[in-house]
Amino acid sequence: MQVSDSTIFRSRCSQRLGVPSRRVYCGFTLIELLVVIGIIALLIAILLPVLSSVRGVGRSAVCLSNMRTLAQSANTFAVDHKDQLPSNRVRTPAVPEYETPDVSTHITWRAYLVLKGYLPDGPDAQDEGDAGQKDGSAMWACPSSPTPALSEEGRSDGVTFCVDDVESNYGYNGMLAWRYPPPFDAADIDLVKVRQPSHTIVFLETRSVWPDLRENSIDGRGPTFGAEDDGGGYFSWWHQGDGNWATFDGSVTSMGLLETVEGTPRWRNVAVDASLYSDWPDRVASVYR
Repeated sequence: MQVSDSTIFRSRCSQRLGVPSRRVYCGFTLIELLVVIGIIALLIAILLPVLSSVRGVGRSAVCLSNMRTLAQSANTFAVDHKDQLPSNRVRTPAVPEYETPDVSTHITWRAYLVLKGYLPDGPDAQDEGDAGQKDGSAMWACPSSPTPALSEEGRSDGVTFCVDDVESNYGYNGMLAWRYPPPFDAADIDLVKVRQPSHTIVFLETRSVWPDLRENSIDGRGPTFGAEDDGGGYFSWWHQGDGNWATFDGSVTSMGLLETVEGTPRWRNVAVDASLYSDWPDRVASVYR
């Protein structure tokens, strides 16, 4: 006669508890349940920071890929235009597609490269897709940015009015691309004259509305167009304290803001006195230190 496993289990339980086997149903005790729950909670506490770090690395990788696309597309543009990149802003009379002689309007380098087919279109202030999602390519926004991507569309730079732009977290190195007032000629940055293309910054991450960012913005974000100063600064710091940067040769790297002026500064195409940046450690917003 065979005896089932359940019968043996009940028999052992009844022997342990000293009660008839027919009336005993053995299970987990409260202490055993609490121990298991405690172990699970401990494992979750250990894994959550690891998972968060992995997600952060993934978001940074997406951002680096976006910036690499920007740099490569800009270099392709330069190959097609006698080694020159467009300036930060281009007046619309220089852009036949706009068919306007209005010298008081301009488009940004972002809109210009999109218009010429070198980059995919991105969301702007006027586009709203299904379910409230912005139309356009996601490559214009850094997934790690603590604030939404911004656009210069509908804003004035003090001389001209921006008639088109995409919402983006990426801007030009304003020390090399900045022109004021915006030129009529879109071909402004001569790559042949860039002495250290693998060292000099061309694109950077930004939380500014402007299409470019100059090195004198290091002190902090400040209130802009009615927004409160959150102390976070204009430049990126949201990749574990670092920002992502693209250079003229098309490569991308991560580093802190202060690192961009260590040794040979990466902001300019000419040699500068190291003392020019000696006050940076005291001036930069606390998030960059």
